[in-house]
Amino acid sequence: RRGPDRAAGGHPWQPVAEAMRGALDLSPETPLAQARSEISVQIAELFRATPESPEVERTVAGLLHLLGYDTPVTQLDPQAQVTESGRAVRTFLQAQANQRLVVLWLSDLHWADDVVLRLVDALCNRLARLPFVLLTTARYALNERWAAQPGRHNSIVVSLDPLDREAAANMIDELLDAAVSGGLRDEIIDRAGGNPFVLQELVSLVGDGSRTSLASADLPSSVRGLVSARLDTLSDAERGVLEDASVMGRRGSVKALLRMVTITRPDLDLLETLRTLRDKDLMLLDRQEWSFRSDLVRDVAYGRLTKTDCARRHAGIADYMVQNGEGPAVVDAVAFHYRRAAENARELGRVPGLPVDIDDLAISWLRRAAKGKPSDASIRLLGHAMALVGDDHLERAPILLERARIHASEHQLTAARRDVLDAQASAFGRPSIEANVRLRLGDIEHRGGDFDHAIAHYSEATAQFRRLGDVAGAAEALRLSGITYLFTSRFEEAEAAILAALQAFEDVGDTHGTAWSWQNLAWISFARGRLQQAERRIARAMEFFESLGDEGGVSWCQGLLAYVRLHQGRLDEADALSAAAFVDARERGERWGQGMMLVLRASVHLWSGRTNAAVRRAQESLDAFRDLGDVFSQTQALVVYARALALVGRVEDGASDAERVAVEDAFRALDDAQRHIGDQPRSATMTMLVSTAGAAAAADVGDPETALARAGGDSIDGLDPTVIGEGDRIVAVGLALAQLGRLEQAREVLGRAAREEPDAGRDPNALASLALVTIAMGDLDLAVDIVGAVESSTRATYVDHALAAIAEAFINHRRNRPSDAADCLVRARAIVARTDDRVHEAVVALATAVIDPAARPVADERLRELGIDAHGWLSLLRAMRG
Repeated sequence: RRGPDRAAGGHPWQPVAEAMRGALDLSPETPLAQARSEISVQIAELFRATPESPEVERTVAGLLHLLGYDTPVTQLDPQAQVTESGRAVRTFLQAQANQRLVVLWLSDLHWADDVVLRLVDALCNRLARLPFVLLTTARYALNERWAAQPGRHNSIVVSLDPLDREAAANMIDELLDAAVSGGLRDEIIDRAGGNPFVLQELVSLVGDGSRTSLASADLPSSVRGLVSARLDTLSDAERGVLEDASVMGRRGSVKALLRMVTITRPDLDLLETLRTLRDKDLMLLDRQEWSFRSDLVRDVAYGRLTKTDCARRHAGIADYMVQNGEGPAVVDAVAFHYRRAAENARELGRVPGLPVDIDDLAISWLRRAAKGKPSDASIRLLGHAMALVGDDHLERAPILLERARIHASEHQLTAARRDVLDAQASAFGRPSIEANVRLRLGDIEHRGGDFDHAIAHYSEATAQFRRLGDVAGAAEALRLSGITYLFTSRFEEAEAAILAALQAFEDVGDTHGTAWSWQNLAWISFARGRLQQAERRIARAMEFFESLGDEGGVSWCQGLLAYVRLHQGRLDEADALSAAAFVDARERGERWGQGMMLVLRASVHLWSGRTNAAVRRAQESLDAFRDLGDVFSQTQALVVYARALALVGRVEDGASDAERVAVEDAFRALDDAQRHIGDQPRSATMTMLVSTAGAAAAADVGDPETALARAGGDSIDGLDPTVIGEGDRIVAVGLALAQLGRLEQAREVLGRAAREEPDAGRDPNALASLALVTIAMGDLDLAVDIVGAVESSTRATYVDHALAAIAEAFINHRRNRPSDAADCLVRARAIVARTDDRVHEAVVALATAVIDPAARPVADERLRELGIDAHGWLSLLRAMRG
């Protein structure tokens, strides 16, 4: 039930940690072994499992890490640490809520770190159907960076207005034992302005011992003045304890403060002094902990100290924490106090009693603290470290490179490049720095889309690491170069590089590098269309990530598995996996991961017929990638967006003419994208994606000339139908050729795409189009077999089934079975009627009209609403009629 710690040294999880400590009834002084034992017993009982069960052990490890203990979780990367802590809290609260009402109270949420805000969203989402209440207080400033996300949960927001005069007078009566004059009462109410905190401070000042006769003219005019005036009334001992505590932070343990005060004031009775400060409403005592009653009291007490006193006290607290390991999040607190000591010392010059290496101490601890934080916090901490290093400091380049890595991971490429070049200038001929400079430059070029330069940097980094005997460094450079080869579809080179990296990671026992190598190999298998191999490699990667307790790595594997399931036609599984992976990415603050899961969910919606939802999800992913400046990923999102937009139609009643036609919007978006990527270094790859999407969308609406123009002609030389994306291009070209009446060529092209593949079987999309061509060429028996193959395929989408039903209708029509043909058309209409796909609804109507001319007005109306004539479909359907 504790509010977020405003002190700069506070750990971002501090408010949640305080709540969990209270729920677990665990003292901050409890040693690690005892804490693990006590928590394990509670969690095991809560989960109805043994303390040795994996779920119990994982939750216990996450909670211990949250509470500041040194556990294996601290060995994970920063995002994984955040994930494990958040997961432990969610799991614990969910188990509690399954048995009883749970109320979580977080005060002053406006001070909360982003990781806490993401946890709040996750709790509201995951515990929406359980007896769980989240009670928070916050100032309006929170609305500028966060608002509770809508969902299945109920939410109530209560805005607190200023107190009116009557309520303020009642509050004065409640707070004061003695009566005050009417004039003084009015002055207090006027000065408070309806703010309960200010009113309470004024009343405390008026009713504080010797100040009971204070005249209204003596009242300070500001809130800080009020607090400062109250501190002036304290004894030297009380004021000294308050100032010592203000240096330690907003809260801390009585034991730690006692040890500190014993050195400076050995004769002081600390507990009695704390009780006095509590009685004067300046501090709080809760079991073995103290805290300031408000942030303002702490700020004013701290601001009264001289810089020399601040420097000495901060350094003393840091030394004490290093020696005693006091309290949660020791690394964060030590880094904060050494930093503040160093900053004050820099302004003053040499401070007697301060370590001569105070800057180095602060830098070292700030770097340690940065390793366990999300990106924004790490960048901030490394920025503090940079402020303390000189141009010739040996740690300058490593700090810059680490910050560049984080900047690049957030697609802040300009900042990343600036740091790398600065590090290169500060290398002072150190080969290890030069190698890491090349590694980081490769990462920046890759994310910026210049794959050729990225590979050149990675190759140089690999060579330099090998000359240094740094096997792990060389392995990482190889792995990243393999990913870059993958992005350019150079699959053989990608696999060779990552296999070499895998062997190197295994040789040095780097389990984390091994896990990521297997995940990257699975990615290559997926891109090549080797879906079964991709599944096996994903399972291998997940084994390693799970052994490390790396939930982030597991989530990345599940996201990739969702793409595999999509291409296997297992849409429900793909949707569930991508939804879970999206939530995990959001909780870890991985914006790129969120965008990729949105693209996947848009694809699932598209091929399950939820075309409107596909447009919305694709638009969300486009917005996400635009914010990141990632043009390549924008292009991937645009492929799905344009395909969905071309099918959705927008023919709702009441829509304007501009809103009724979505097909034109789709092609306009593709043209804008092509102009935008024309100058990009990897424009060939992105052009391939955009042109394939354009060709497929044009074939969908029956415009074969546009389809072939966007595909760059009718050649499919060099295309591999098993490679993800290339098969779509082949089918689009084949269908366009069929709509142009070039049936022999269409059969050859579609036959290549529909051939049997050992890992994936036959492509139902290609088969469905091939069935139409085969009917047009008069081979009805073969067409029957092809239709059967489509209907039996587990990968077939609603479009494939609809085209197969149309094909079967024409087979029956040509065999003079009109009743059976009509039944097939009814089935085709039923298939598309369950979707938002208005284009294929029009194609079914057109097929019906070709067989039964009386239905032509309905088909014409559908085409008019879409703004298309579908002449390619009409030509093909007439050829099929014979």
